[in-house]
Amino acid sequence: MHLGEAEVKGGVSMVLWWEWLQCVQQLRPACARRSTFMWMIVVLAGLSMRSEVAGVSSFIRVLGLKAHCYRRLLYLCHTPALALVPLRACWTRLVLKLFTPLRVGERLVLVGDGLKVAKEGRKMPAVKKLFDNLDNSAIPSPGVV
Repeated sequence: MHLGEAEVKGGVSMVLWWEWLQCVQQLRPACARRSTFMWMIVVLAGLSMRSEVAGVSSFIRVLGLKAHCYRRLLYLCHTPALALVPLRACWTRLVLKLFTPLRVGERLVLVGDGLKVAKEGRKMPAVKKLFDNLDNSAIPSPGVV
């Protein structure tokens, strides 16, 4: 099917989703079970579609899932069936295959977003504070304008 035909049939978004699925299938070796992989697809679809950042709840809403899926999606984050080291390796291979990385000599140049969003609220017990020494994150750190 040519892109023009897809536009006429209203299937442009389906072409995009098929391409998306082809990419996601490259992550399959990171999952020990087929069901784990299928749930990972659901999470990645939720991440791709959501317009809010309310965590798993936003996946449930944007995908129109039943409430009983909530615990299953949470479990995916903790299951040993989704191994992070192989997932990271699969992701790295996929990114290097899809994109032309910037290199300086033989080294890849990686850019990360160090943006920190301040949150207000009570301190959680047994949670170590990582960044500010201030009790109120709404107050800017000294020297920050």
